[in-house]
Amino acid sequence: MSHQTLDLNLTQTYGPTLTLKELCKLMKISRSVYYSSINSKSPTYKEDFPLPLAGFRKNLFMTKQIENYLDKLSYIKSI
Repeated sequence: MSHQTLDLNLTQTYGPTLTLKELCKLMKISRSVYYSSINSKSPTYKEDFPLPLAGFRKNLFMTKQIENYLDKLSYIKSI
C-alpha cells in the first residue's frame, strides 16, 4: 500500500490528522512537554490531553479532537 493510499484511508476513517510535530507546532509546546503531559507519573500530567490514534508507526492525532481540546482550554482560561 502506498503512502498516499494510507493517508487517504486515514482521512476517510478519522478525518484530518496531525503528526506529533504538527501537534507540537500548533499547540506551541515541545515534544518533552507533550510526553510529560501524557505520563501519568509526571507532575504535569493532563488526564484529558488527547492521545494519538493507536496502531500506527508514528503518532497521529485527530485534528477535530485537538481542536476540541484547545477550545476547552480557551474556554477555561476565559472564565
